[in-house]
Amino acid sequence: MERTLLDLIEEAQNAVGQTLVNSGDGKDAKWFSKVIAWALAGPMVGDPTWLKTVPDWLKKALPIDRLVAVMDQLKRGVHKDSFQASDVDVVITLYSLSLSAPLRSEYVDIYLHTAAKVIRKYRPHKADQLKDLKIPEKLVAFDDHWTLMNLKQEIFRASIKSTTT
Repeated sequence: MERTLLDLIEEAQNAVGQTLVNSGDGKDAKWFSKVIAWALAGPMVGDPTWLKTVPDWLKKALPIDRLVAVMDQLKRGVHKDSFQASDVDVVITLYSLSLSAPLRSEYVDIYLHTAAKVIRKYRPHKADQLKDLKIPEKLVAFDDHWTLMNLKQEIFRASIKSTTT
């Protein structure tokens, strides 16, 4: 069964509530509400000139992917200082940056890998077009995993800083 946006919001609220109960106090409640606001309506990060050209289907996938990422991180007990942006955030950021300047090779690998993952998830009818590109299913190099993790954290920090509640 496919989850609706309302289902995702409810799951996120439950995960936030459980996290607040487990922490024993409400001091993080403001931060969690800001994270939910970011997931639903936070700004995209990247080259402002090229962010205007982000395809509509990616813009529509962004809040859903962010909510899923938030729920996953809350369930895993990720500390708020280590929160990460979603895969769609990475694709949008690298898309806009790649149009303004060439990406370094490790970012090209991350961009292709993550974009293929996002296309398979949100545009499955287009996934067969990826076959000839020989994009690896997984990032193999430890450095690529580390770079992707750091990139997601930096995108999250930059985006949430601009989010108002």
